[in-house]
Amino acid sequence: MVAAFERSITARGHVLGKTLLIDYRFGVASVEALRKSALELSEANDILVTSGTVVAIAAKDAGVKRPVVFVSVGFPVALGLAESLRRPGANFTGISFEAADDTYGKRLQMLKEIVPGLRLVAALGDGHDRNIQPSLETLHRLAPGLAIDVVDFRFNDESELPTAFASMAARKVDGVVVIAGALTYQSGSRLADLSLQYRLPTVHGFKQAVGSGGLVSLGPDLIAMADQAAQVVDAILRGASPAELPVQQPTRYEVGINLTTAKRLGLSVPPSLRLRADLLVQ
Repeated sequence: MVAAFERSITARGHVLGKTLLIDYRFGVASVEALRKSALELSEANDILVTSGTVVAIAAKDAGVKRPVVFVSVGFPVALGLAESLRRPGANFTGISFEAADDTYGKRLQMLKEIVPGLRLVAALGDGHDRNIQPSLETLHRLAPGLAIDVVDFRFNDESELPTAFASMAARKVDGVVVIAGALTYQSGSRLADLSLQYRLPTVHGFKQAVGSGGLVSLGPDLIAMADQAAQVVDAILRGASPAELPVQQPTRYEVGINLTTAKRLGLSVPPSLRLRADLLVQ
């Protein structure tokens, strides 16, 4: 994503190290440290770019006043980062993680296409991530239209995942929708292992989860989102106000399918779904 952002921003006439300086900060360990870093970076630079909901919220909570371009935030309006998608209204704008009604509905539909008799689905998410509540509300609103019931499960760190999967299996769910977030992204391999152990098919929001052994995914192209972020940064550098720059939705979504995982779960992936895959793990 960093490489894609730099390619895109230089293609717009900026010269790294000369007309444009970028100060990166990675791996901040706590929310309080995130707030401190966001404030420090914003005070030393003209624009702050954040990746993920947790970082964007930390910047807002820290009281950052300079323009903030967020990337990959699930529900920017519900989370108070923008007054509306069309007109953010303050110093925050950027790219949302997805068009939630569309993508969550499609994730449920994909799972239904693969899992015969899918009726009860678990929604699993990071309890610390503020995306979880609007995500759950979206799933509960869409599921009845597909004749699916949704039950909620949360975990607060990776060590709690085995207990969560045991609870989901005890509830006899037919499949799992993993709510996209930083912790679920980082826990992709563990989620895949537990999915196989408990024979619970999972659908994810990141294709990287499929590469780690997850069954199926539908989510935005993160590299394309980095290019979109560069477009927004360029517009602000040229004088645009973030208050007036609409929050963009991802321009491209990707489908990932792991056929090896499907086989191990005793499932068959319909040819029509295979043809839609951008990533097909044999």
